[in-house]
Amino acid sequence: MTFLNPLLLIALVAVIIPIIIHLLNFRKATKIEFSTLMFLKEVKEKEIHKIKIKELILLLIRILIITFLILSFSKPLLKSESYGESTKSKTAIILLDNSFSMDVYQEGRRLIDFERDILNSIKSNFHPTDNIILINSDFQIAQGNTSDSNIFNITYTPFNIPSLLEKSESLLKEQSGNYVEIFIISDFQKNNFNSNNFHIEQNSSLKNSHFYFIPVLKHQTSNLGIQTIENLSQINDIYTESKFRVNIKNYNNNDVLNKKLNVYYNDSLIFEKYLSFKPLETQTVNFNLKPNRTDLFYVFADLLNIDNSYDDIKEDNKFYYTTNIPEKIKVFILSDNEKYSEYLVLAFKSINTVQGNEIIFYNQSNKLNKDLSDYDVLVINGKSSFTSEEINKISDYHKSGGGILFFPTINSDIENNNKLLQEISKSKIQNLVNVYDKEEIRLRFSEFNHYITEGIYKFKNTTNNELTLKETPSISKYFTYTDKELITPIIKINDGDFLIGEFRDANSPVLFYSISADLLMSDFPVKDIFPVLIIKSVYYLSYKNYSYNLISGKSGIIFNKSNYDFIKNLENNIVNSKRINKGFVSITATNELNKPGVYFLSDSSGKNKQYFTVNIDTTESNIIYANEKDINEISESYGIEKVNFIDNTEFISEILLKNRNGIDLTNLFLYLSIIFIVIEILFVNLFFKK
Repeated sequence: MTFLNPLLLIALVAVIIPIIIHLLNFRKATKIEFSTLMFLKEVKEKEIHKIKIKELILLLIRILIITFLILSFSKPLLKSESYGESTKSKTAIILLDNSFSMDVYQEGRRLIDFERDILNSIKSNFHPTDNIILINSDFQIAQGNTSDSNIFNITYTPFNIPSLLEKSESLLKEQSGNYVEIFIISDFQKNNFNSNNFHIEQNSSLKNSHFYFIPVLKHQTSNLGIQTIENLSQINDIYTESKFRVNIKNYNNNDVLNKKLNVYYNDSLIFEKYLSFKPLETQTVNFNLKPNRTDLFYVFADLLNIDNSYDDIKEDNKFYYTTNIPEKIKVFILSDNEKYSEYLVLAFKSINTVQGNEIIFYNQSNKLNKDLSDYDVLVINGKSSFTSEEINKISDYHKSGGGILFFPTINSDIENNNKLLQEISKSKIQNLVNVYDKEEIRLRFSEFNHYITEGIYKFKNTTNNELTLKETPSISKYFTYTDKELITPIIKINDGDFLIGEFRDANSPVLFYSISADLLMSDFPVKDIFPVLIIKSVYYLSYKNYSYNLISGKSGIIFNKSNYDFIKNLENNIVNSKRINKGFVSITATNELNKPGVYFLSDSSGKNKQYFTVNIDTTESNIIYANEKDINEISESYGIEKVNFIDNTEFISEILLKNRNGIDLTNLFLYLSIIFIVIEILFVNLFFKK
């Protein structure tokens, strides 16, 4: 035990006062004989003895009263393990949850307003020379004496405790030797503790820190939110309907009725539906739309809370989706002679004529003297062999995300062609098959729902579950390929080989035809389905199915078709002026990009644009909260040894004092002195009143 005011112990000398008074009462009196004394009754010795014992007990009580009073004013403490450490300079790291789940109203105030009050209560327990560091969900760092209210601005970045503790650990390396306390103020959704095996090592600066978990949640919240918008179409273009699906979850343990979903395409309402939910149910809502422009394509789903019930969290009621529809497709045709590709060119011209503008722009050459990165699709046709430089260029183009359409030629140098095919598909040409006049060629669809074949089959054969072409070409020769398990057949020739096959890896698809795009191997180029299949193949290969949808607070990869100078929102306000180069680029949705919505990349001219969206992280939508038992178990798994759960903020100061110094015995001794004062009064009234 120690004393915070040890100088007051000098006052213990006051205990001699009742002792002196007691001794003075026993001074020997001078005897004076009176004749009347002989008539008094003699006092027995045993009664005198009893009186002396009572007076000694009274003396002891008075000594204890004085002692306990003096001890209480001396602020006695029962030393804690940290007593010596706490006398050093203190460092407090306070993790503040400003995620959107803290925007919920309870008892007439937002949770984040309660958090601000708790912060002030914590700060009152520190000396001005102590170091207080604030870190919020966005990893914004501020000093404890800051007046910057931005630290409390609601963010769409999830409150991830393990990540914030890792950040705290790095900051504490600069605070060596200080007494460290970690405060975590949050509603403590269980998702806040998501971690990839986070653990505090023995030599970590966090190991000996005291952790204080302070919940702000007053009572259970409710929520209903949109989880995702899914694009169910392989390709989005202006000629066909696109299929989408919205996923909505009821996070409540009760039925929820009368909610309305509105869906917008480029700000125009295209779909609405009323919904009711069972407890914890996830519903999917499907809708179709046909894009009417290529420069702008985004879908926005809005969940309306008509009766304002069972949905405390509003921020997850909106979700955005966008994709890229090219306005013009650039095609490079690599061919030994232009006459080999005349039917391909006719197919491209036909679509441009039908649409009234140049949808497919093409160049052709027998050499790769162009920069392939400027083209969406590379068509290889009538090319008998390739130089090493050409093979390398085509391989690099494929790795950078370029689509390739490959037609073999009857004059192909198979060994040379296979060097290229190994680079872009891991497959090879096997041999050339001659078809005799009486041999039957059967073409069957194996991918019924593939974008390329959709709408051009004749009927479904229920016997073999395959589809037949509307018109079958006459084929005299075709090539077969090895490693067929690597290639997905789209249209089969007989049972084992394919007319069109697809190889797809992490880069971009490659489409293989087993015949040439001229009349040397078949009459396929003069059939009505040829231009349809070619145009669909080019559209399919040009479509970059990359993600253009980012998550708040996280980094995502976007494929840029050009160089850009700005990131802007739909109001045309610049939110980022950093140069963004062409190709795969990482963009982090923080700061001005943190807010969900539609944004676009733009060059200085403002003519070239590429849209993308930012959406919430739905981990903040889940209303399952961690209680004291959960937090103790999680803390143990993290390697946290000194855990304090404070669910009543009135005890913050008391708990801090106890952990820093020990158990405060002031009140104990004060109560003891009061008790003995009462005993003294009762004792005197009982035995000495007469």
